[in-house]
Amino acid sequence: DDNCRNIQCMNGGSKVDGIGGCFCRCPVNYGGSDCSINGCTIEPTTCQNGGTPVSMANGCVCQCPDGTRGETCQYVNDECSSNPCGNGGLCIDGMKQYYCECQYGFGGVNCATSKCPQNSLFLDLHLFYLFFFAIQDALNRWI
Repeated sequence: DDNCRNIQCMNGGSKVDGIGGCFCRCPVNYGGSDCSINGCTIEPTTCQNGGTPVSMANGCVCQCPDGTRGETCQYVNDECSSNPCGNGGLCIDGMKQYYCECQYGFGGVNCATSKCPQNSLFLDLHLFYLFFFAIQDALNRWI
């Protein structure tokens, strides 16, 4: 036991006092003299979208960051699945966020804010026709 006093085993490794001295018996997927080397970081991993390989008793698994899921973090959560954009806005999905591209006349994070006064489409069309007929009248006089 005195031989093992200065030995510290990491990651759940256990001290073994053997004939040749003290050593660490490492759990699955850990190695090195003190069990500090994670076997998952040495072997190529298939974690996607920023997933981190982590050693578990049954092997290497991927720890997925927020916004991703799946065995290898291959699925990105769809932030637009709840249809957050109102008034005909188009939802553009991002990692842990979304952006609404709003229809004309609407704004705000979810396109819920009207940017136009009541009946503004009518006013816009009315002004267009007034302008159009004024130009047409001026051209008729000039020709």
